[in-house]
Amino acid sequence: MQSSGQIAPEAVETLTSEAMVNNYITANRVNFEKGVRQTLAVADIFEREKLSVSEEELAKEVNEAKSSSMGMERDDEKLKEQAKEMLEGLKVLNLLRENATLL
Repeated sequence: MQSSGQIAPEAVETLTSEAMVNNYITANRVNFEKGVRQTLAVADIFEREKLSVSEEELAKEVNEAKSSSMGMERDDEKLKEQAKEMLEGLKVLNLLRENATLL
């Protein structure tokens, strides 16, 4: 890496080569699959339990994220979608905590 924090174009080409990408995917496949399964499970529970995220909750979360980004340029639509997914996950987690029975 260069001292300015930039990666040389040759290094980028090496790191993004098809072989390197395939090796990364192969090495991390289990983690990727686990993440996808968790995301699908949360979405399924959210829908089955008829949970919802209010516009107020979403606006509050988006505003908090914007204020903590310290002036960084953000894609508002992507930020809103990420906030919605995070809130949905929290609602599912809270539902599971409230209704869990320990054996």
